[in-house]
Amino acid sequence: MFGPFTLRLVPALVVSALSISAGPAVVSPPPTSSDPTSTIETKTHLHEASGTEVRTGKFRVFEDREARAGRVLELDVVVLPATGRREPDPVFVLLGGPGLAAATHWNGWVGHWMRDRRDIVLVSQRGTGGSNRLGCSTPAGDDNPQGYLDPYFDEAVFRECLDGLSRRADLSKYSTPIAMDDLNDVRIALGYDRINLYGGSYGSRAQLVYIRRHPETVRTAILNSVAPISFTNPLYHARGAQDVLEMIFDECAADPACSARFGDLRAKFNAVLERLDEQPADAIVAHPVSGEPVPVRVSRDAFTESMRFMMYSGIRDVPLII
Repeated sequence: MFGPFTLRLVPALVVSALSISAGPAVVSPPPTSSDPTSTIETKTHLHEASGTEVRTGKFRVFEDREARAGRVLELDVVVLPATGRREPDPVFVLLGGPGLAAATHWNGWVGHWMRDRRDIVLVSQRGTGGSNRLGCSTPAGDDNPQGYLDPYFDEAVFRECLDGLSRRADLSKYSTPIAMDDLNDVRIALGYDRINLYGGSYGSRAQLVYIRRHPETVRTAILNSVAPISFTNPLYHARGAQDVLEMIFDECAADPACSARFGDLRAKFNAVLERLDEQPADAIVAHPVSGEPVPVRVSRDAFTESMRFMMYSGIRDVPLII
């Protein structure tokens, strides 16, 4: 019931719902192309565990695509050639986050079934990986486990990060539409006419943007854990988490075994919140690296935010935690 929602866009649906042209594919750079080199030089490596080839390279683009001048970014590119009878249309993988550098996650795709007949292409989006990574450091870390339980969206932390990043990048040039134009340039440089898109979470939104900007180049798209264009994070985090919690409470109450073991989960959860409102809970936990016991303090906000993260994949553990 709570599994990820997957929307598969087969060719006919793509054409009808998204108005993708059935005409000839684009084979030359669009007007927004901003590639200083227009080619990708790749090196071929042998992946010993699978005995298959892996091609790696870099694609250079201007940070300012419209000006076609100034700072140049190098986008990491990995191509996993098809292992069987190769079809002409590859699979371009767009990862979530936003912020995951796709090219650094190639190892997980080496043995994927889609590689049987198609190349798999992973491109680290501008601002990720080696593509002038724009990252913010938070107080949390191995030397400060308590930081993981501090407010997740600390305005002061991100304001300071914003100021620092602005000194080495024009942040207005790292939007999803611009990144999807980069991706289309990579497609052209690699010599592909039409492509298949695959991705989840933010990767699904990136696909929608790519389809809107370069529809004639898309054969199919697979959107997993869809984040539509209208979805604004974190605006719906609290409401979405509460909706899932209510479903868990209702399903447990309706299940004799769950109800007998855990009782009234809703009442118990509210009681935990009331206790944390009165006084944060002190606990001793194992350090995630050393295993040594370390003290932490859990506030109501930390507890509820941790529960929200848990419900991404660990729903069955919620009654035990409560």
